[in-house]
Amino acid sequence: YSRDRQKGLEKLLLEPARRRGRARMVVAGPQYPAALKWPPNVERIEHVPPVRHRAFYNEQRFTLNLTRARMIEAGYSPSVRLFEAAACGLPIITDYWAGLEEFFKPGREILVADSPEEVLGYLAEISRGRAAPDRGAGARAGPGAAYRGAPGGGAGDLRVGAAQGLAEPFVFQFSR
Repeated sequence: YSRDRQKGLEKLLLEPARRRGRARMVVAGPQYPAALKWPPNVERIEHVPPVRHRAFYNEQRFTLNLTRARMIEAGYSPSVRLFEAAACGLPIITDYWAGLEEFFKPGREILVADSPEEVLGYLAEISRGRAAPDRGAGARAGPGAAYRGAPGGGAGDLRVGAAQGLAEPFVFQFSR
């Protein structure tokens, strides 16, 4: 958790979760305030150890990245989580930061959102298969097939799939 990302969390995750109540979403990361009210369709995972990141990403249909204020101010500061998700061939939705286009092609390899409506639009595209991983950053991530491959034993403990055909799972993981 980082207080400077709270506004983005509200705008790009919590509001879309409220509007799309059947969507199952996940927020992974420590230190969220106990008073924070999560919509019922948002699951919380306190921590995903680095050794489990691949398995975790491989269970998702996409990920949302929110960039810390200091990183936005500095520009050209992508989170390693973006590359982990890309190596898994996962569609990535992110807020904008200067230099993003030096790492990924917006609209092709990464989806940039600034409003709940944009996130919901991307969710609809992903649900229809229009933002498939082969259109995503996985191609730029290079030979990530090993990272995309089936995770080793024990992956079931982090499975966050859509239950009974409900809407897609959503992962929101912060880096420290």
